[in-house]
Amino acid sequence: MQLTFFPFCLLCATLVLRYYSDPDESPLHLITIAAQRLHRLDVFESPVMRATIDFKWNTFARRLFYGQFVIFLCFLSAVVVFSIFASRTCGNEDFPAMEDVWAHPQGKMAVLISPFVLLFSFLSLTNELQQLLITGSEAYFASIW
Repeated sequence: MQLTFFPFCLLCATLVLRYYSDPDESPLHLITIAAQRLHRLDVFESPVMRATIDFKWNTFARRLFYGQFVIFLCFLSAVVVFSIFASRTCGNEDFPAMEDVWAHPQGKMAVLISPFVLLFSFLSLTNELQQLLITGSEAYFASIW
């Protein structure tokens, strides 16, 4: 039987008990916070943590990540296609009349794509607001992600 040393267990437990007492909080998330605050990111190189991260990735995180990535790609594609069609339709006018837009085939495409752009914008905004509510404003705006 091989034993694996898990770095800074007592420091991690102290930090978790002092700052985070939510019993519903994920242990991996608590360890991540402790490692970041203690500047001990080497903990993620241990075999125990690698196995934990791999398990979470294979269990649900991969599907969540790829699902959000596909939604983002659809949103990006809809915005690009809408922008191209709308710019070709408007020409030099700032706000052309709807009849003029609908008269062009590209204008029709821009009008038909616009609900998808609005839907994906709403989904993105909802996702960001959800993250803001979960993490709190201080952590949300402090993070680069």
